[in-house]
Amino acid sequence: MKAAQEFIREHKFAELDAGWFVMGISKRGWTTYMVGGANQTMAKVIGIVPFNPIIPTLIKEMHHQYKSYGGFSFAFNDYVSTGLVENIDGEIMARASKLIDPLSFHDRLKHVPKQIVTASDDEFMMMEWSQFWYDRFEGETHLMITPNAEHLLLTNIPGAMSAATTFIKSIQSGHTSDQRPQFNYTYNNETGELSVIIPEKF
Repeated sequence: MKAAQEFIREHKFAELDAGWFVMGISKRGWTTYMVGGANQTMAKVIGIVPFNPIIPTLIKEMHHQYKSYGGFSFAFNDYVSTGLVENIDGEIMARASKLIDPLSFHDRLKHVPKQIVTASDDEFMMMEWSQFWYDRFEGETHLMITPNAEHLLLTNIPGAMSAATTFIKSIQSGHTSDQRPQFNYTYNNETGELSVIIPEKF
């Protein structure tokens, strides 16, 4: 990114002083988190949009899927057949997750606005996995669960991109986090009731 920025500036193609937006889907969504977390040493990142990232708390979510489905999704067959999932609770996996889990870098990511886009019908991941990580991210964090969309979002690209482009345009236009829609919510574990409170200014 630094090299691209220097090249563009040297050839006077554009001014990139404002910073970069980073987007990616699936494992590239995971990379999007990591680039956002490394932005203090790289070129300035002013917003990230991870699409269907391989989840920020993978071990916990894999356990949840196994319990919910009575096994892993068919999409994990390659990982099951190689025996990879058998080591999910091992020491090496625990050490690795500290290096690759985006929540390990929440202290850096809290300074980067995040628009996370997932899919309701993702064949790898379950849409309610967000319960494990959404509230743990600090700083500006938005979530869209794209309806009627699978892992690559091909069945609802307009829905997914509308969230991403609106988020990017808001930042690019100079709006601050307190000018973007916000809400608070409470969840009753006994009744399942969800209450959402939207501030009057929105």
